[in-house]
Amino acid sequence: MSKVLESLFYSKVGQSLMSALGVKPALNLNRFETSKQWVNGTIAIASTASTQLQSALSASNIEVKLFDTDSDEVYQGILLDATDYKTVGDLAKLKQIFSHASKRVSKCGHIVLIGRNPANIADSQYAAVMESLKWLHPGSSKRNGP
Repeated sequence: MSKVLESLFYSKVGQSLMSALGVKPALNLNRFETSKQWVNGTIAIASTASTQLQSALSASNIEVKLFDTDSDEVYQGILLDATDYKTVGDLAKLKQIFSHASKRVSKCGHIVLIGRNPANIADSQYAAVMESLKWLHPGSSKRNGP
């Protein structure tokens, strides 16, 4: 019975019925396969990458470009490295880049924000900036780094 329903759902009649009910069609997702490269396109980085980040990206054969707010290019992903952002001014700059970047990510693309764990930072202003990164975008998930 489930095969019958599945074939109906993916048929022209099923798609027309779902459209009439207001159900949007499912997105085609890029599924991860170990034999394929995990990024199929160019990713942008918000600022010049550190030596460690450059070596990790080049080892993964990922094409990287410096993010340009004036360009209309669409990226597979955008990497925002905020580990050196220590002041509120830096945070305002990051928010501006983030607002531009969120409009220029392709379907199934990701925006990755890298920061430091505020618990491991002695400077209170720097720690406050790192703590505020998790609130930069309300729908984003949080991951703590070292």
